[in-house]
Amino acid sequence: MRGRYKQISEQILPYQVLFSLAVILYLFAPVKSGDDGWFISTFLTSFEGDLLEFLKFRYETWSTRLLLEAYTIWLIRIPGLYSISMSLWLAAIAGGFYRLLGIKDIAIKWIVCGSLLVLPVTFNADAGYVCSTVNYVFTFACLVWAVTPIIEAQRGKSVPIIAYIGSFLLMVFGCNMEYYCPPFLLYGIYLFGRGIKLRKGRIASLLVIIFSIGALIYAFGGPASTLSAYGDVNASFPEYSMLTTLDKLQVAFVATAGGLVSQGINGNHFWVPMLLFGVLLLLFGIEKECKFLSKIVCGIPLFVTLATGGIARFLPEENRWRVWFFCENSGWKWDSCFTLIVAFVFFASILYGMFRVDKRLGLGGLLTLFCRITMAASSSIFSSGLRTFYPLFFILCMTIAILTYKMDKKRKVGIKIFCAGMIVSYLVNLFFCFYR
Repeated sequence: MRGRYKQISEQILPYQVLFSLAVILYLFAPVKSGDDGWFISTFLTSFEGDLLEFLKFRYETWSTRLLLEAYTIWLIRIPGLYSISMSLWLAAIAGGFYRLLGIKDIAIKWIVCGSLLVLPVTFNADAGYVCSTVNYVFTFACLVWAVTPIIEAQRGKSVPIIAYIGSFLLMVFGCNMEYYCPPFLLYGIYLFGRGIKLRKGRIASLLVIIFSIGALIYAFGGPASTLSAYGDVNASFPEYSMLTTLDKLQVAFVATAGGLVSQGINGNHFWVPMLLFGVLLLLFGIEKECKFLSKIVCGIPLFVTLATGGIARFLPEENRWRVWFFCENSGWKWDSCFTLIVAFVFFASILYGMFRVDKRLGLGGLLTLFCRITMAASSSIFSSGLRTFYPLFFILCMTIAILTYKMDKKRKVGIKIFCAGMIVSYLVNLFFCFYR
């Protein structure tokens, strides 16, 4: 009995450590900043705490995310609840990814949990920590666990009916964020193709497809969807209405690349994790790739991060190299062929590395990149800030973890680099949360 307890304790210890460190970090997060303050003040003053009236107002004027906005109000009102909730979401994402990977090794569990500590946090302040993370982190955790029973069924495991019921309920919450519906629909189609010979997997993946379509119809069939509401908020991007569809896609693509490695409009502390990712991918390429060209491709993300992200911080504004790349807000110039080519090469090398490490990571990279590029449908692509990067951040974190785990000869070096990057990123986040 004591041995069984010890074994269980060892299995959950990585999640306990992740949860504890996340609680410490998010205790310093200035809840009620940005949109959080507007939410709670409007709810308590204009609507005198009447949740149904508040949600009716939001549905008619702004968004169909009624479940998420009710949850947001609840989290903001109870002091200390947010840091505990956010930490639980991160632990849930780590546990979900561990289940999806199907690797039965305590080492990968520790690395996966550690990788989530490199996530940037301070850019949430402008749009509100609670509002941002409920919409992008909580829903992501729901969707990760929503697909887990389906994938396990396709692996031939016996999945109880209660797990499918739980999956459906998680989809309800996850797909209330319309941002995730298009990539979730594509993932459902992929799952359907994989499970075509398995009756349970086929039916469950078909449910994902139907549910995603239904959620999209609900989101954009309401009196005011978030994207249409943002259509009137053109102060941050007045040229948007004059752009062609191709121009809008170019904006989203280039802005996504620039947001990962440069100092964006909301401030970007993902530069350290991008350096970590670049170094680990280069080490992986040196060890695993046979062809010299493949090794070069694995080094491109690190080179781009150093050559552009570093310049964004250290070179004077009048420098020619900086002028080629950056706008006044330090983001990449979206209307330049040069930055478009660099962005294409940058993402092509990242996706190549992801597919070489694990095909599932490559698929996740494609879906999350597509998820971010869907922001081209909204003039809020800049004003929404970096919180729309969350799904891409999560896949990059998982890639960092798998890169560290899959190295053989260079694993010890990789683990040292991983631990150093994790500690630096965590301390940077803690510093900015405390002093913000």
